[in-house]
Amino acid sequence: MPSERRLAAILFTDTVSYWRTPQAANRILSAVLALAISAFAVGCSPEVGSDAWCENMAEKPKGDWTANEAADYARHCLFR
Repeated sequence: MPSERRLAAILFTDTVSYWRTPQAANRILSAVLALAISAFAVGCSPEVGSDAWCENMAEKPKGDWTANEAADYARHCLFR
C-alpha cells in the first residue's frame, strides 16, 4: 500500500499533467471567453432609472418583467 506522501505526489503529478493538456486549455479559454461576454453584456445595459432604461422597460412586454424590474420601474419611471 502506498504511503500518504506517495499518494499526494501521484495526485499532484496527475493534476499538473492535466493542466498541460489541450482539453484544459480549451476549458480555460472557454471560461475566459464566457466571462468577457458576460462583462460586455452587463456593461452595455442602461443604468436602472435612466431615461433609456425607462424607455426599454416601456417597450418590453409586461409579462416578461421580474418583480424587481416592476418595482424599479414604478420607483424610477412612474413616481419621479
